[in-house]
Amino acid sequence: MNEAFPSPASQTDEDLSGQQLGDYRLLRRLGSGAMAEVYLARQVSLDRDVAFKVLKSTLTRDENCVRRFQQEARAAASLVHANIVQIHEVGCLDGRHYLAQEYVAGGTVRQWLAGSRRCPAGQAVAVIRQVAAALQCASQQGVVHRDIKPENILLTRAGEAKVADFGLARLAISEQAVDLKLTQQGLTLGTPLYMSPEQIQGGQVDPRSDLYSLGITAYEILTGKTPFAGETALNVAVQHLHEEAERLQTLRADLPVSLCDIVHKLLGKKPDERYDSATDLIQDLRQLSLDESGSQWHFAEEVAASERTLDGARLDATRKLDVLMKVEGTGSPTRRMVSVIVLGLMCGTVVGTAWAYLGIPESILKVTNADLPRVEKKKSARLQYLHAILEPSQASWEAVEGYFGGEPQTESHQYVSKANAELAHILFDQGRVREALSLYRDLADLGEGLIEQRALGLAGMANIYQAQGDRNELSATLLRLAQDLEKLGGRGQGVLRVLDPPLRERMSRVQNEQRRPPERRPSQKVRRGGKTRRKSARFPPRQNGN
Repeated sequence: MNEAFPSPASQTDEDLSGQQLGDYRLLRRLGSGAMAEVYLARQVSLDRDVAFKVLKSTLTRDENCVRRFQQEARAAASLVHANIVQIHEVGCLDGRHYLAQEYVAGGTVRQWLAGSRRCPAGQAVAVIRQVAAALQCASQQGVVHRDIKPENILLTRAGEAKVADFGLARLAISEQAVDLKLTQQGLTLGTPLYMSPEQIQGGQVDPRSDLYSLGITAYEILTGKTPFAGETALNVAVQHLHEEAERLQTLRADLPVSLCDIVHKLLGKKPDERYDSATDLIQDLRQLSLDESGSQWHFAEEVAASERTLDGARLDATRKLDVLMKVEGTGSPTRRMVSVIVLGLMCGTVVGTAWAYLGIPESILKVTNADLPRVEKKKSARLQYLHAILEPSQASWEAVEGYFGGEPQTESHQYVSKANAELAHILFDQGRVREALSLYRDLADLGEGLIEQRALGLAGMANIYQAQGDRNELSATLLRLAQDLEKLGGRGQGVLRVLDPPLRERMSRVQNEQRRPPERRPSQKVRRGGKTRRKSARFPPRQNGN
């Protein structure tokens, strides 16, 4: 959502929650941006949640705007990458122009920054690298985002970063920012804080403009503030053009000099002073040695994004089929049969005999464990965990227990538990609730030495019980969680962010109740959830099936 510039379009349309638009049942409104109303919706035919954006009614009257909305959405849909929010469909129903896209259960980097203290260098680098990977994919397709900022970077519960609003960002900016209203007092500064100098001057932009905006975002992630700020957009714009950002080292002496140099290179005033491409940026990030907890951990080795997951392998096969279908032509028997087979695969069926009939190699769609990523073993559980932070995937998190789950060291247990918490978040986001709940319960049974991981397990259990409508288990779990949060103090903020927003409010009430003198509390029995022991994770990692 882009809310940087006030305009008539920013007025909220009627709430469509509860209505059915074609294949989509709109569950609740998530927010309202300058261009569209955003809903959480259920796509009935595929039984999945999507983010459903409805173009503002004031904009639908402009045919040129509608046409560009459709064009930009289709261009963005061509970007297929793990770190880009995927667009499923664009269309019009009952006179409402919409876009259905991947729903990311989590929050934005903006929300993450609002609820956190100082961001560790490792977590910051993980986010920066993933955004850079998204920009690398986009630049290869000739797409420039033009509005990289914390609000447009989504984070899954497992820490995976996904860039949103490719294409739509350009549409929103061009529709609203022709006149920046640079002298308007009280302007809500969003996009101007992250604009490159060439954007501000109305010049030609290329992928290096996005890198500048990423540099501003990285600076804010590391320091909690943008390098340039002011009461008006004009003031901010002048700083972008003529002022140098305060050196990161003076604000955070704990940061590696090499990381600070990377961020300041991104902030070059001229495009030629920045990285030539996101590829070059990623290469420098891979060479970093980040000093945390008194020792260094090195990632000079190749740790490219995990693109060969089972889903990635199927995507590759789909691309091969697309080429095959284009070669065969629209009316050929081969094309018609391939269409049937693809439909069967989407429905989970296998039509093996058809391959023999068509003379197509069976290997095109045969995806096995060999196609899955093989995660290299590190020297310690800590290094394995840090590797997973930089390359967050199910395989990476499973590797921590897969390699170090049987070790007796307390430190290994700490990092295995942390990794299992992240793995549980992934399973929950995938809809594999039973597996996620088993992991969360294991975490909830940990001892006092791993209280933070125990609290994460309780928070995950609470989310599941809330979704299942199990009020008894939810109440008991929140009471246990309140006790652990009291012990954690300030460290409990990260745990609270795992809770779904409605539960955070309820958790606050439970904590307030717990702080009352015992004689003034209502009588409640706390029932511990059943203890479920999970077998040690097998390695190589299991497939992404249910």
